[in-house]
Amino acid sequence: LRELDREVALQFHEDGSNFEASTCYHRLSAELIVYTAALALNLPPDKQNRFPLAHRERIEKMGEFTQHITKPSGRVPQIGDNDSGRFLKLFPAYERLTVEEACARYANLDGYESDDQEYWDEDVLDHGHLLAAMNGLFGRADWPSGPEATLVRGLAGGRQLPSYRRDGMRSAAEQVRIGADWAEQRARVRRLPFHYRQEIPVGPPTSDPLQTYVYRDFGLYVFRLERVYLAVRCGSVGKLGSHAHNDQLAVELALDGEDWIVDPGTYLYTALPDRRNEYRSVRAHFAPQIAEGEPGRLDIDLFRLSGEARAECLYFGPEGFIGVHYGYGSPVYRMVTLEADQIVIEDAAEQPLIPIGHGELPISLKYGSRNR
Repeated sequence: LRELDREVALQFHEDGSNFEASTCYHRLSAELIVYTAALALNLPPDKQNRFPLAHRERIEKMGEFTQHITKPSGRVPQIGDNDSGRFLKLFPAYERLTVEEACARYANLDGYESDDQEYWDEDVLDHGHLLAAMNGLFGRADWPSGPEATLVRGLAGGRQLPSYRRDGMRSAAEQVRIGADWAEQRARVRRLPFHYRQEIPVGPPTSDPLQTYVYRDFGLYVFRLERVYLAVRCGSVGKLGSHAHNDQLAVELALDGEDWIVDPGTYLYTALPDRRNEYRSVRAHFAPQIAEGEPGRLDIDLFRLSGEARAECLYFGPEGFIGVHYGYGSPVYRMVTLEADQIVIEDAAEQPLIPIGHGELPISLKYGSRNR
């Protein structure tokens, strides 16, 4: 139990996000924690007093991280690596496809034939099971129930941890705003010699309130409206960059529940090193790019990414996002503005940038793609 508490503090930031800079490794590690914490709650009182769960608030924030980053489709953005690792699968999420549909979706199925015309495709980005397990531990009405919640309650002997949130209190991630002088900072960035602007129409405006969530330790900034989900990656690559990608200032966008801009995720780890680096490369992400070079070195090791980019959020609030990184030597900026009927993405730098959204698009930029 002492080791459990140490690992919670070591592997998870204060905001509840995982130190690996990967949304799927967050899922795996949080699963390990929530089931073990449930067992700890069912120990005799004398042992619970000797080994208290000191970081219970951080455990609850692990669930909030998954809740806040989940898209309207029920899937999380795939930031960083994903090896489909799970602790316990009670009811995995599957999508029923035809073999023809599966072959059209996944290039590695070229030539695949089967007498069975059904192909069950596991949705590894559906992390609802984790929130259900967390619900069993904290009993929060805003988290889904399900067999995982029932199991956790049983393991905990019916005991639950108290929530850090008092009645009517917003979550910690909702209470954060970063920077000031939006207009002044935007004007300064626009004065740089190379500046590219892309407008993405999102249809008629809605009157629903904007929700924003900040996970600064992980490096993920989320805007949510009824019809729009927008996430910006800007932050640490973790201790060694073991499972991080060159995705600084990349954007994920979903409109009306459909993915428009997606991170392509991870293909393979060690079997095809060149392919692994293709998927770690900035070329596979909707991020600012120059003609040559990477914002972090990929040639050190397949499980190490250098941290030269030093990405930093300069502004995050209702107007939008401004961030910078230094991976190309001189600073590179990205601004995301939420307007009434469109999203405007602007990149600016002191050296020529590739205008993203023009010409041949990388893997992740083919709008509507379901590549994983």
